[in-house]
Amino acid sequence: MAYTTTTTRSYGTRVKDSFGGMLTGLVLFVAGTCLLWWNEGRAVKTDKMLNRAEGVCVDVENVSKVDPELDGQLIHATADAVTNDILRFSNFGVNTNAIALSKSAKYYMWVEHAHTEKKDKIGGSEEITTTYTYTKEWVSMPVSSDGFEDPEYRGIFNKPVLTTEMETVYAQNVTFGAYTLPESIIQRISGNSPAYPQPTDEQLKEWDNSIKTFRQQNKLTVYDKNVVVDPAAVKSIPVETDSLKADSAAATTPQPTTEAPELNNKYTATYVHVVDNQLYFGYNPSVPEVGDVIITFNQVDPGKISILATVSGNTFKKHVDKKNGKSLLSVSRGDVSMEEMFQQEHEANNMLLWVFRIIGVLLVIAGLKMFFNILTILLKVLPFLASIMNFGVGLVCNIVGIAWSLIVIALAWLFYRPLIGIALLVVAGGLIYYFNKKGKEKAAEAPAAPTDIPPVE
Repeated sequence: MAYTTTTTRSYGTRVKDSFGGMLTGLVLFVAGTCLLWWNEGRAVKTDKMLNRAEGVCVDVENVSKVDPELDGQLIHATADAVTNDILRFSNFGVNTNAIALSKSAKYYMWVEHAHTEKKDKIGGSEEITTTYTYTKEWVSMPVSSDGFEDPEYRGIFNKPVLTTEMETVYAQNVTFGAYTLPESIIQRISGNSPAYPQPTDEQLKEWDNSIKTFRQQNKLTVYDKNVVVDPAAVKSIPVETDSLKADSAAATTPQPTTEAPELNNKYTATYVHVVDNQLYFGYNPSVPEVGDVIITFNQVDPGKISILATVSGNTFKKHVDKKNGKSLLSVSRGDVSMEEMFQQEHEANNMLLWVFRIIGVLLVIAGLKMFFNILTILLKVLPFLASIMNFGVGLVCNIVGIAWSLIVIALAWLFYRPLIGIALLVVAGGLIYYFNKKGKEKAAEAPAAPTDIPPVE
């Protein structure tokens, strides 16, 4: 059931707050402007670096031997990334040969949702109505109920049976033909395969006893040890960790690419279930209770990779452009040609260029709106007039913000790409001259106003 609160903010408070908003708006405007300028320079420098790098890059077909002649050169190569390291989360029974091993957790908790509506009142005050609703959901972090607004839910039981940090561990020894991969490349190797936990009977029993004690201390139902969930039913549960729904009856797991190993535990746990690459801590995964936890394990398998990197003895380091200091270190999964890898880098640079452009423009517009919002606030004594002013201010700020952003981008192009910038300015100047000339011609063609108007008696 929804819980609603209503508060009122006075006209004086709103005016006072708007002055603080002006300062924030100015900061956002300056930040957006700086971001737009920096972004254009970053994109140009990165593009030039990639072009120069592609011109000197050596395509090496075989890295089975260390070649001293390649030392210090930027190369492209494809080979198997191999490791004999065993990565472990021993406290969860996970041991696997992999390049990387990660774990993440989901917690079934009460979650508070707030929906706020604001209404202007005659005289300038503002009525704020907030509606709070509560649902049980799978979330990535534990939620405290101590701050819930609804007294009926404030302090409600909302504790997980255990907590664990999201964590990734990496192999220390990974070879690439005759070369050794540095940490900077190892951590860039992509891939996502299930890593299967194989807890011991002792671990299952310890978890079981711990959760039983937890339930007793929090006055929760303690289930009969002899009544356990059918493992076949657990295996049939469909799970999706990326989009867990409120009050869902099932937590979700990714579909494994390889078959999970058989478990030979003699101890049958009441509160712990191994479901493919997940550990479910709770009585019944098909009917989750507040406090239940899912821990998911994934790994990056050894396999073929392609790299762009500078040779340094029997290992690699990032390539640094001598002219502008921009660096390059690229890793792709599989057999990817040098041309494709450089194309991917160019595409990533262009995508980042547009992402930062959009963010910059939005910051500039938001800053202008916050700065001039005081004009709307001053008219809040008459909400109708304030609405008209708000529309006008918003429209002007959008136009000015976009125009200012384009000017900053154009000036940045003039600074970083002078030839293109000058060409754009010439075109812009020509358009302005053309439209100005057309406007004068139209004015000249318009009929002249009569001059023989008789005087008014």
